[in-house]
Amino acid sequence: MAEHVDDVKTFGRWFEVLKPGGRITITVPDCRGANRMWLERKRFPALELGPDEGIIAITTGVKEEDIGDQNKETMLHHRVFDESTLRICMEAAGFINIAPVDNHEAMVAPSSALGWQLALEGYKPKQQPSGRS
Repeated sequence: MAEHVDDVKTFGRWFEVLKPGGRITITVPDCRGANRMWLERKRFPALELGPDEGIIAITTGVKEEDIGDQNKETMLHHRVFDESTLRICMEAAGFINIAPVDNHEAMVAPSSALGWQLALEGYKPKQQPSGRS
């Protein structure tokens, strides 16, 4: 979902609605992993795409068969992430104890098996630091 939003302020909104001590897991396509797979000319598992189609699908959110379908074209990826950029967005919103998650029910399959997906988990502090609402 994070790759589909126009504004990184969305991370702040997720932080606001999460109860203190609550956990969030954010799963996104891993641009760095996808680039590595493309360079190594590997197929993209679960997407069942070759290297060229796979890198385009991960970075844009569009598969070849989606071209011309206005509903699917509106779901374009507005941004790409790797672990460091996702972590920066989460930290900027106020999440703490951010760590990778390899297998989560929101994932197509474990990240380690796919190579093109990543997930980070973070927590909202139980007590807000002063100056933050």
